[in-house]
Amino acid sequence: MKFLNQRASLKCSAKRQQDWFHSVVGQEILAAEKQLVESLLGPLDQNHKPVDVTREQSIQIAPCSNALVNIEYWPPLTPVVCDPIPPLPSEMIIADGAELPLVPDNTRLLVIHHLCDFSDHPQQIIREAILTLAPEGKLVVIGFNPISLWGLWRFVSLWFNPMPWRANFIRPQRMTDWLTLLNCDIDHKKFIVYKPAIKQHWLTHKFGFIGMLAERYNLPFGAVYVITATKKTRARTPIRNRWKRPELKPLILPKPSFNHVDSDPQRNAEQKS
Repeated sequence: MKFLNQRASLKCSAKRQQDWFHSVVGQEILAAEKQLVESLLGPLDQNHKPVDVTREQSIQIAPCSNALVNIEYWPPLTPVVCDPIPPLPSEMIIADGAELPLVPDNTRLLVIHHLCDFSDHPQQIIREAILTLAPEGKLVVIGFNPISLWGLWRFVSLWFNPMPWRANFIRPQRMTDWLTLLNCDIDHKKFIVYKPAIKQHWLTHKFGFIGMLAERYNLPFGAVYVITATKKTRARTPIRNRWKRPELKPLILPKPSFNHVDSDPQRNAEQKS
């Protein structure tokens, strides 16, 4: 297990995050996100052949271990958490999302799972993630949508139940603006979970049909958004030395030599006369 410096200031404690993602509602959210992310990523290639994992890697980073999604992908996603609670698996990396200990331009796929929602520096997390991506690498950002039923219920439950209502709830349009400014192309922007946050069976059942229609037409009112982007790199122009005009030197004309004696006597006589 690798322990690294952690400076993230989360909105909720790690214990509350762990308990919420382990609850029934949290498991439903994780299941819906897993299904959508796998459908967006698809197979690695047409022949399902593995890539060179020594040069390119895949990372999944989340605020806690229970927030990680078991995405079926090759190569497998290396888990990274910001606020761990033991026991943890040996292959898990503990690091700050704003200071990822990864080699720049070396990550093929990076999944940011609700990390921006529980961090005080979400824009720095996005900037650091794009820095670690390889050219044409994929970035998946998952977060809570404030323009939803959950966003409305957040103002009511903020003082009674901190998780997940004390999260940032960053607008998806703001997230896409960050990605575009950091030279990324937006591939997909999907919304899921249109059910209300109230745990009432009759109300959840009533919104079931409405949620199916909203998810079918991808209405921007889902509680969770999933944004996929591709890192684009421009061709770099090498810096050349400034061209300098060569210095002109004076033209030197050869002088005739008088020591040479012509063998023709008549020509010599004409020259002397």
